Amino acid sequence: MKHLPQINILDIPTGNLTGYRMKNSPDFSLLETNMESMDVFYNCVHADDNYIYATYWGRKPWDDHLGVELPKFNMIHVFDWNGKLLYKLTTDRSFYRVWLDPVRKRLYTINLNNDEVYYLDSEDIIFH
Repeated sequence: MKHLPQINILDIPTGNLTGYRMKNSPDFSLLETNMESMDVFYNCVHADDNYIYATYWGRKPWDDHLGVELPKFNMIHVFDWNGKLLYKLTTDRSFYRVWLDPVRKRLYTINLNNDEVYYLDSEDIIFH
């Protein structure tokens, strides 16, 4: 759902797919257009037993040619498993792609511009 501000949750036992879209945002009719000016919303999604973490852009596509520096992806949306947006986290680092380590409870990223690895403690992201 890269071009719609929506996450989809698949219930594996039943095969049911449920989509959760932001209020007042484009719907599937957007896909019937010429798609020349489509924004990119969610770039990468990972989840644990409690939460869904999605890197958010919400803007026009970026220049992704080799050697071009990527823009700063510093927004992570955190959802519960009912599709409710719980938290919008703004980071001081770019989180273009993320990987979740459920053992250490960390959300990792790599800065594609300089190959440095960063992480966030996922327990610090959500305030219980």
